[in-house]
Amino acid sequence: MDETDVSVSNENPGAFKYTGQTVNEAFVGKVTQLLVGNGIPNFLFGDMMLRFFGCETDVLSINLSIPDELMDEAVRVLRQAGFYDGPIEPFEVEKSQCVQEFQIRQEQQPFLAWGCRYFDDHEYHRNIGAWWLPTHVFHLDRTPGKLGHVDLNLFTHSHYFWDLPAPTLAPDEDARSSYVLSTDCRLPEPVCFGPSRHAVKMISPARLVEALILLAYRD
Repeated sequence: MDETDVSVSNENPGAFKYTGQTVNEAFVGKVTQLLVGNGIPNFLFGDMMLRFFGCETDVLSINLSIPDELMDEAVRVLRQAGFYDGPIEPFEVEKSQCVQEFQIRQEQQPFLAWGCRYFDDHEYHRNIGAWWLPTHVFHLDRTPGKLGHVDLNLFTHSHYFWDLPAPTLAPDEDARSSYVLSTDCRLPEPVCFGPSRHAVKMISPARLVEALILLAYRD
């Protein structure tokens, strides 16, 4: 059993090391607990958040919002834990891995999927002013049999979620309408992680929609 597949661990959360563990909800619990254990509050949004809400969606990235003044410290902590944020090289895949068949006018037509060769185009998009780019990116290991890899993305809170209260380590009554914990009984499978019963903090769906509208209006 993968160490991230259990919800209880005897490890000190501050001693967590990334060694290519399976990317799932428990893994996210380890990462967010590592940050919180080092005094860095955060909240989850995006693909993996939808998993906690019961959606069987593909996870392309793990997205965390970090308070502005703690971004550099978050990067340092994750690097120290073994997460890689350096350059990556394109990779070759078999053509058969990129071909999907779908029906058009009663005929099966081959379709070449995007991403046959992975390339890092963040700088291109950054140069044309794309607002959705993360502040910092860590590249996780490729999953066998899958194209590409999952990224761990850090976002500066005030740039993307300026209308929301920044996440804090202490419980904040004013932020209850903005965030949902993974232990919330309204979720399909409420869950906590480790002996300290760490709960992953996530943006509420309503606040996420509002934030996206504000971003679209701003940009």
